[in-house]
Amino acid sequence: MLVCSFGESDKYGEEHPEWFQLVKGRRGPEKAGARFSMCVSNPGLHAQIVKLWRDRGGAAKRDGPCFVNAVENDVPGQCECENCRAWDGPTPPDVNKFYAPNFKVYGARFVSDRYARFLLAVQQLAAKENPNAVVVGYAYLNYFQAPTSGVKLNDHILIGLCPSAGWYPRNDDEHAWYKAQWAGWSSTGARVFFRPNYFLDGYSMPFNFAHQFADDFQSVVRAGMVATDFDALTGQWSTEGPSLYLLMRLHTQPDATADDLLADYYSGFGPAGAQVKAYFDYWENYTMKNRQTITDVFFDRVAIRWRTWAKAAHRVFPPETFAPAEALLAKAAAAAMHDPEVRARVAFLETGLAHAKLCVETASLLTLADPSSTVERGRDKLAELLAFRRKHEREWFANLNHDAWVEDLSWKLATETRQPADYYP
Repeated sequence: MLVCSFGESDKYGEEHPEWFQLVKGRRGPEKAGARFSMCVSNPGLHAQIVKLWRDRGGAAKRDGPCFVNAVENDVPGQCECENCRAWDGPTPPDVNKFYAPNFKVYGARFVSDRYARFLLAVQQLAAKENPNAVVVGYAYLNYFQAPTSGVKLNDHILIGLCPSAGWYPRNDDEHAWYKAQWAGWSSTGARVFFRPNYFLDGYSMPFNFAHQFADDFQSVVRAGMVATDFDALTGQWSTEGPSLYLLMRLHTQPDATADDLLADYYSGFGPAGAQVKAYFDYWENYTMKNRQTITDVFFDRVAIRWRTWAKAAHRVFPPETFAPAEALLAKAAAAAMHDPEVRARVAFLETGLAHAKLCVETASLLTLADPSSTVERGRDKLAELLAFRRKHEREWFANLNHDAWVEDLSWKLATETRQPADYYP
């Protein structure tokens, strides 16, 4: 949202406190530096958004659509004023069914309808100055779920569906529920684009959810998806290859079956294709069958799927899960022994698997989820992991910078493991 995305509580807060959230009887951030939402029912806020759009030339643009940014801050909608509450629809009975109790949206007020009405109000105001105006907003956090009041929008409103939680793997009823939220937003008449964070998941692990993702993606295509916005890619090429391959190929062949597209992927391994397929099938079966374990581990360890995965990696992928995978890759290597190019591709997968196993072993010693973790306890294993990365870092088997960021938030590390500020260009 143009009036709140860059810390404008300092810029506008004194003159227009009514534009900002009312929480516990007070307007604006609950404390200095805290994130905040806006009072989205306020007409003055709508007018300011349109003014900023006009000042940047939006009203004068006539050759095609021009976009009005009405994306809220990365925070739940929190305003408690009477007007915002009057815009809310009935709370769905299953509003918390698929959220973990420690998730920040669990138990929050359901505010999807107020945000739908907000987008409509801004669009109608902008349309008076330029009928081509398209207002862009998100369906996110406690306004991710579909509206319940019957509010009708139009095709000059573009909504990015950014699911709150919903990580793969999902149970069947959970999977159907997330699809229903898309259908609900689409039925308002707005155009909807896919803006998930799902590919932030998995850390460096062989975390394979290819087929369930393909089903999800194809369901939103059938429901009228107009665009995608995937900014959440972590570059774990050697361990998450099938899921990443489907993500790319489904953008150009959304009607193809997942198996047909993956057959293309495995054909790149030539004589080892069948063995590589068996390897990734092993990890996909493991991932999908352990949905409850994964959920429980992250709840128990108070770990975040995208940010502190390395706190729990050793519990999601215990060391004994790697031996069958290593045996499958050994068969792939044997099948490729007379084809140097294919053998190098299998070696790429072997490097990723060896790295994941080292990460698991290191996590078990340094995880912040274990009060007994010490730098000394994990020093030797960490040194082994870092030596492995130094040896293979130019092979691009993984985005090691991302992995290190996750580990920095997940492990008990000595300061000497941190690189100088200019180490990465």
